[in-house]
Amino acid sequence: MKFIYKIIISGIVAIILVTMLFSCGNEMQSINELPVKDTFPNEQATNITLYFSDSGMIEAKLTAPIMKRYNNENKHVLLPEGLFITFYDSIGGIESTLEADWGIRYEEQRKTEVKYDVVILTADSEEIYTNHLIWDEIQGMIFSDEFVKIVSPEKIIWGDGFQSDQRMDKYHIIRPKGEILVNDKENESE
Repeated sequence: MKFIYKIIISGIVAIILVTMLFSCGNEMQSINELPVKDTFPNEQATNITLYFSDSGMIEAKLTAPIMKRYNNENKHVLLPEGLFITFYDSIGGIESTLEADWGIRYEEQRKTEVKYDVVILTADSEEIYTNHLIWDEIQGMIFSDEFVKIVSPEKIIWGDGFQSDQRMDKYHIIRPKGEILVNDKENESE
């Protein structure tokens, strides 16, 4: 009787083990078929300085505390802790600067998006303030669909939406909301 009992127990254990073996194989196959989404950057660097050049001429210098590069389906570079860019003219003079608290650059589309406390200072003493800005390198355009304020020596204008060439030479506010002329102090004293 003990012998038959051992055979029955051994048979049950063998059936359980075989069932577990095949069920694990099916689970692993199911797991391997799931789509994999890579959430970790391929490269990460701190306190970076990048130079952008064309034909040996430096066009811009970007500094950022953290840069993360992702090589997934939307190849992009993330600047999660802010950035500062200096743009140079053809003779190496500072043309403008851009500062923002967050940025992302889509490499294949050649588009850069910056957000949160975006400030542009131009060589013409103009200041542009907004919370969202997109630079389309292919079109050579900078634009925003959010509130924007432009401060120049002559006036302060604000509104919703902004469009400009990338050199900030020709710009306009799409839906202007107001304008204030800045008093000339020399005219006040006369």
